[in-house]
Amino acid sequence: LNKNADGIDIDFELLPLSQRDNLVLFMEELSEAFHNLMEDPIITMATPAVDWSNAWDYQALANICDELFIMGYNYFYSGSTTAVPVAPLGEYFYDLEFTVNDYLTKTNNQSDKLILGLPYYGYEWPTADHTIHSETTDYGSSITYTTANDISETHGYNYDSNSNAPWTP
Repeated sequence: LNKNADGIDIDFELLPLSQRDNLVLFMEELSEAFHNLMEDPIITMATPAVDWSNAWDYQALANICDELFIMGYNYFYSGSTTAVPVAPLGEYFYDLEFTVNDYLTKTNNQSDKLILGLPYYGYEWPTADHTIHSETTDYGSSITYTTANDISETHGYNYDSNSNAPWTP
């Protein structure tokens, strides 16, 4: 069936450790099927910023796929207890620097296979006060860059040089 596609991108979320080997097998079989049906298909896969349960075999997946798309965001989420950046670059143990180094280590430095995706959104949390890293009083709502920009034009914004992220009081 020709749909004029160039290949396929796979995105599995919250992969349990028990499915680590099955995911590799699935991707091998999927890649083989696409290569049998198409001339030079592009096989890509969305992968997490942090492999919390060691469920992702980055080396095997990098060998199978043309590229791994690292979802470099959601280091913190709407239920976080403090207002923090979605994709920090510094200040935290788990941040973009950790992620890139982790992938390079676990793929034997196959940087040509890695794409780092960055967020075009943030979270707006109700907070106890208007200071950086304020305690949240409820779940946050995800907002687009445009909305965040509108909020910053109304309330101003600050830049946290430790996490390399803007924030609004």
